[in-house]
Amino acid sequence: MVTLRTPRLILRRWHESDVAPMAAVRFGFEERGLERIVSIAQAGNDASERIMTKLGMHLARETVHPATGRRVRVYELSSDQYVSTIAR
Repeated sequence: MVTLRTPRLILRRWHESDVAPMAAVRFGFEERGLERIVSIAQAGNDASERIMTKLGMHLARETVHPATGRRVRVYELSSDQYVSTIAR
């Protein structure tokens, strides 16, 4: 287990495998100035959905992937939500 530290963020109870996704979210918002980040997981992929939830993402919708026909869950996080999360 590691503690991830960025200039404005300290998250506890993260595992090493969670560090890369958090770094990607931070990069997207802080370095690239994105307004929103979206992540998609196949329905039933609980491990991926747990990481998305840890990142502060929320379930936006469920849909069917057009190429595979499988049910997927779409999670998203806005830059405003990200800022309010790291301000805590």
